[in-house]
Amino acid sequence: MHSITKHSSCIDKNAAYDDKLISNTSTLKFLGLITDDKLIWKSPIERTVPKLSAACFAVRVVKHTTP
Repeated sequence: MHSITKHSSCIDKNAAYDDKLISNTSTLKFLGLITDDKLIWKSPIERTVPKLSAACFAVRVVKHTTP
């Protein structure tokens, strides 16, 4: 994955591990944090919103059955 800012350009570098070429991607998940090549938060937010929605629903359902 290449990180690009408005003041830098993308430099194409090839990386290999065990004689296998590692491909470039536009998003990367590392230690639970998802980043993209432009370092904007759209992708992590799009993946987090459904999880938060499900958690809110679970809290609403349990709220009526627990003191």
